[in-house]
Amino acid sequence: MKHFFRSLLLACVVLATACATAPAPDGTVARRNPTLITAEEIQASSASNVAELIQSLRPSWVRGARVTGAGGEDAGSVAVFLNQARLGGLSELQQMTLGGITSITFVDARTATQRWGTGHSQGAIVVSTSPRS
Repeated sequence: MKHFFRSLLLACVVLATACATAPAPDGTVARRNPTLITAEEIQASSASNVAELIQSLRPSWVRGARVTGAGGEDAGSVAVFLNQARLGGLSELQQMTLGGITSITFVDARTATQRWGTGHSQGAIVVSTSPRS
């Protein structure tokens, strides 16, 4: 029994370390937030739009989600917000270039429903841009 718990603890430590760290450009190990894409990650990306960026950096945000047409009012899709204003569904991300974006956040279905009401069964992606001067 003691061997089982020791093995279980070791497996948890290895898994947590593998999931929570990523090498930074300077060679140090930096923690990567699974629900946030930072300005630094956006600037370092070679993606041409937000959809490509998310697919390359946080594919779990859209894995299994449906891409909806214009308006994106499909309740089974991930909702997309720009600076807290709802735009529609995932198809909106293909139209967004990376210029001016300061962060992109994934909000789980429960939190999105509490914040914005129904229609967020797959969660929401919030794209934040810098305020205009």
